[in-house]
Amino acid sequence: MVRTLRVNVIGTYNVLEAAKMLPQLERLVEFSTSEVFGMHAYKVDEARWTYAVSKLVGEHSCHAYCYAFDLPTVSLRPFNIYGPGQVGGGAIKAFVQKAIKNENLTVHGDGSQIRAWCYVDDLVEITFFEKKGRFYLCVSRSSPQYV
Repeated sequence: MVRTLRVNVIGTYNVLEAAKMLPQLERLVEFSTSEVFGMHAYKVDEARWTYAVSKLVGEHSCHAYCYAFDLPTVSLRPFNIYGPGQVGGGAIKAFVQKAIKNENLTVHGDGSQIRAWCYVDDLVEITFFEKKGRFYLCVSRSSPQYV
């Protein structure tokens, strides 16, 4: 947990300090996490919470550097990325694999829960989006918000 804090907090600070020295910097993109929503995120235990807090510090650091040094920053909170080449698990991957085999799809809970999904190409597109402004907090392609 300490390593996670050190890497994310000090690492983000070092990147921001280096970015200040780049006079032609168009935009600094910082990747956060949907886990910053804390208890409202899905299955966040203490180890994951340390990660989430460290990423939230990164968001706030970018915001602070934006206003203190006019550094153009963007924080992205990607949710459940899926697409070709995906490694590991995930509901979309599991659903597709079962559907291909004509197996029943398993939905946990009562089915009323909502999850946000982001196709990998959409994440790439929003990472390089063209918007005027100083600081963006982007939750999904359909709802980028200027802060």
